[in-house]
Amino acid sequence: MSEAITLFFADARNAEAIQAILDHGVVPEETEPAPSVRGEADGGAGAAVFTGTLPVPRSAAEEAWKAVGGRVVGSVSAKTDFVVAGESAGSKLDKAEKLGVPVLDWPHFRAKLAELGGSIEEPA
Repeated sequence: MSEAITLFFADARNAEAIQAILDHGVVPEETEPAPSVRGEADGGAGAAVFTGTLPVPRSAAEEAWKAVGGRVVGSVSAKTDFVVAGESAGSKLDKAEKLGVPVLDWPHFRAKLAELGGSIEEPA
């Protein structure tokens, strides 16, 4: 990423475009860096993939995970921290097992959520 940014600013056309913007009165502002998204390895909630049929709507599970600082990703990779597998989980579960990505069932996911101060309502 840093190489791409460096190359962008090294290109004369981009430098000219930026200068033209500045010449038109745009004043850059210094801002605080965005909070980094940390995986489990560095103390964050981590990236989770949800697959299969869960006891709650998937969107509710994903929102609960995001609420404790987690990320939701759509596909399994070596960078995925864990997979939450419900009933009838398919290829995502297979890929997680192949890559050695931890797989949590629903009770273990709820426990992990609680450890991080979160919760989720389940239908009665």
